[in-house]
Amino acid sequence: MATGQSYRLKSPAEAGLRARPAALAAVVAAVYAVLLAGTHWWGNAMTARGVRLGLEFPPLFGRLDPQLTWRVLPAIVVAVLVVGFSSRLTTSLSWRSLLAASWLGAAVWAVALAFTGGWSALAGPVLSPLEAPAVVPQVGGIVEFLANFTDRIASYPIHVQGHPPGLVVLLAALDRVGLAAPGVIAGLYIAAGAAIAPAVAVAARSVAGEDRARTVIPFLVLAPYAVWIATSADALYAGVAAWGVALIVSAPGKRWWQAGAGGILLGLALFLTYGAAGLVLLPVMVLVLRRSVRPLLWAAAGGALVTAGFALAGFWWFDGLAATREQYYAGLGGLRPYGYFVVANLAALAVAAGPATLAGMLSPDARSSLRTRPSLGWLVLAAALAVAAADLSGLSKGEVERIWLLFTPWLVAAAAFIPGAAVRRWWLGAGALGALAVQVLVVIPW
Repeated sequence: MATGQSYRLKSPAEAGLRARPAALAAVVAAVYAVLLAGTHWWGNAMTARGVRLGLEFPPLFGRLDPQLTWRVLPAIVVAVLVVGFSSRLTTSLSWRSLLAASWLGAAVWAVALAFTGGWSALAGPVLSPLEAPAVVPQVGGIVEFLANFTDRIASYPIHVQGHPPGLVVLLAALDRVGLAAPGVIAGLYIAAGAAIAPAVAVAARSVAGEDRARTVIPFLVLAPYAVWIATSADALYAGVAAWGVALIVSAPGKRWWQAGAGGILLGLALFLTYGAAGLVLLPVMVLVLRRSVRPLLWAAAGGALVTAGFALAGFWWFDGLAATREQYYAGLGGLRPYGYFVVANLAALAVAAGPATLAGMLSPDARSSLRTRPSLGWLVLAAALAVAAADLSGLSKGEVERIWLLFTPWLVAAAAFIPGAAVRRWWLGAGALGALAVQVLVVIPW
């Protein structure tokens, strides 16, 4: 009997992944095993031949030094509570309460993971001579600093050389009002990094509806990338950029001020890290598919306003990028082999994103999502394309588990495509276990 509906025969592999969660788990486990073991062996072999990778424990930036103490207990408790109660909370809390809970939960998870190294692990990275706070005493006038930043870039620490001057300007402003203490800066980084979770949820809701967005939230709260949120400046960059994207994507055509505010935030992110340029693809793709050009125009105006402000102060973004690229290739970036890191970057990303991300991407629901325009699938695809561009650019060689905090949460949203609440709970727990393993086994300088 005709029903007006059309049906498509599923391939055996697709039907198997939907019907047997164990088959999907086996595929994901196999990919992880090959990718991680392969890049680890390959990296060690290259190091033995005298190639400088700058990695003690490839493909991750850190060294293998297991430190299992009682301080891991808070993180275990947080993981158990989130896995155990996430389904109830995501269905019972109001939307706004859930967003607030996701921000708080992500912050607690990041802090609990860092606490395995003691309280000093939270503010300690801020004190590194390689980081932006070390430059703040050199900033006389902010305009003078910006006007001469590109010319003096070689005199700055490595992590300042690798970024636009926005963070140093922010920290110098905080210093002017007495708020540049290491604990305050660390708190700012962590709070901004935790704010990624509600930002991605807001964007997911705008393209896929509230039910799907609620499904995303536990994976964002308990994400393995939280290992690199407490404490690194990249968490701040990612949080600012995520809210920029979220405000633009979720802006109705008539709410020009929201799109403009999103453009300002994304513009500010561009002056915190050059990598934020890749995130522009997310709102552009979504709004083009939605055939809603007006928010893009207002967002572009907001970003142009920020760019004009920095230009009037004497810093031109493209000149800064060229100077950073020159410094990058003059240092370790020029020695690290391109071919190895194209692959090893993806292995490090897999660790930061967690196995649920790959499981969601392999789910038939992920492919089905691409038939709707826009959808969560398109948002994830845009993030994947941004990652591919960053990977192939040659400007991301190692340490991407931290540097790609800009992109990783948007990929993690793919976990919402895993069918079945009980199955999702297992994947959520697997990601938490992976984060705990990295935190306990690998000593990371952030």
